[in-house]
Amino acid sequence: MSNQHAVSTTGLAIPSTAEIVVCTLTPFTENNPVGAGGGPALAGIPGIGAQGVVLDFNMNITPSAGATCTIKFRYGSLTGAVIQGFPAGGTVTTLTTTIANGVAAWALDPTISEVNAVYVVTIAISSGTATVNYAVLAAQAATSFE
Repeated sequence: MSNQHAVSTTGLAIPSTAEIVVCTLTPFTENNPVGAGGGPALAGIPGIGAQGVVLDFNMNITPSAGATCTIKFRYGSLTGAVIQGFPAGGTVTTLTTTIANGVAAWALDPTISEVNAVYVVTIAISSGTATVNYAVLAAQAATSFE
């Protein structure tokens, strides 16, 4: 079974409608040799799931005004390319004013570039300001079998 890698953010102020980085997951590797855990090598590449890397993002956010929140998974930085297969425009969620809103998004990076990959989650709100009360970005190798 693969390890899950995670990073969190607490109390991040969103000062404007500009896109901003919420979480950055630094490079990781499963460090599994071929056939680790008694199973066959996945796609012949040690430690990387045959289907890529699955990313899971969950956030609790409080906006100052009614707004929408656009989430994007990017490679490397705020200006990096959107992860292959994820909607280029991001996913959009409507937020309710002045209360904590739960927002989630998932992505599958099929490029099998887990080693040395930096994953970034960005958000942009459509109006006002907001506070990310708590956010978690998790990643692990994805495969259709154990």
